[in-house]
Amino acid sequence: MSLMYFISERFGAKISMQQLMNEKTSIRSLARSVGNMQETVSQRPKNSLHAASVDTIAEINRHDSRISQHQVKIKIAAMVEGDPTKGITGSTVFLTGASGYMGTQILRQLLEHRQLDVWVGDLSLPRLGLDSTNWDLLTDGKSVDVIIHNGVAVHWAKSYHALEATNVCSTVDLLVLALSSPSMRFVYVSNRRTADSEDQTEEDVARSLVHVDSIAYSQTKFVSEALIKRAAGRDACASRRLAVVSPGYVVGTPTEGIGNADDYVWRLVAACIRVGAYNADEATATIIKSALQVSSEAGSKTVRPIMDGITWGGIWSIVSGMGHPLRAMSAREWLGVVRADIQQEGERHPLWPLAHILDRQKVQAEGKVKECYILPASRLFRASYWVNESTIY
Repeated sequence: MSLMYFISERFGAKISMQQLMNEKTSIRSLARSVGNMQETVSQRPKNSLHAASVDTIAEINRHDSRISQHQVKIKIAAMVEGDPTKGITGSTVFLTGASGYMGTQILRQLLEHRQLDVWVGDLSLPRLGLDSTNWDLLTDGKSVDVIIHNGVAVHWAKSYHALEATNVCSTVDLLVLALSSPSMRFVYVSNRRTADSEDQTEEDVARSLVHVDSIAYSQTKFVSEALIKRAAGRDACASRRLAVVSPGYVVGTPTEGIGNADDYVWRLVAACIRVGAYNADEATATIIKSALQVSSEAGSKTVRPIMDGITWGGIWSIVSGMGHPLRAMSAREWLGVVRADIQQEGERHPLWPLAHILDRQKVQAEGKVKECYILPASRLFRASYWVNESTIY
């Protein structure tokens, strides 16, 4: 962020965070981009190294080809050998991302059961970085009943290709593995969604993610979620075993877990306290407080968003009641005040590391405000949904 600000102030060129974090960016390519931007402002320079738009639909099609071919093989095998489906007991769970902020809460509730084995792996590596013994157990179709895929590399500035192995390829591997076992359930923890996103097509979402400032992390989550939805759509039996859980922002609670002060939500609250104002245009947007409820009934939606709770206005009332009075401002006015405060404070400002995200919010200042969601991590999963007892991996 400091380098972006320096280039903007010194050379009058706006370099994106994605470009700076791109593994192909060098000092020379960066200097060339700045020089080109200085020469022309009206059009994007041909030689500048933008984080280029990733064709997410092409990425989905590429990975989906492998998944669909695998599903065809499974159907053919079932016709020849008969369907070996057994009763789903949900007794053994394979959880990824158990050490993460949300994963620790999922793990905490799973730990109410009898046993726990911890496997060391790496989602960015083939076969999840597991040794041959553990991988064989995972793929034998008998040892694991449920996969909760929560592990992900969260980074707001890295490129799509830098995140693909961890965030997309691991999902494909685990999805193919789950499809291979007719009794295995697969739960994918996706990212937050807006209230109207359920009505959007793949093409709609893909178009919204091709902007030069689009966050590659969101692109990887979209690709993974789309692959699971496509797999579920091709097979009614598979659709009953596949689920995409879409929580909102995840926060700590007073009694369980701790709030991460580096999260965007808490940086935003701190920024609002600093300027004594909040964005009134988002005051009615929803913040989640309810527990997740996962249905395994036939015909239920593959994607299960969580869409109820209290409002941002309620949060600002609580903050005001704690001795930090806040004024309501329009989105445009609020953004102007916050940007001015960031410019004045520089690197000491709580939103400084994430200031580039504010540029994405100017659309909200000029148009429809979309709902956003926050979920207490301590109530994200209840072990009784798909887990009865025994082992957790």
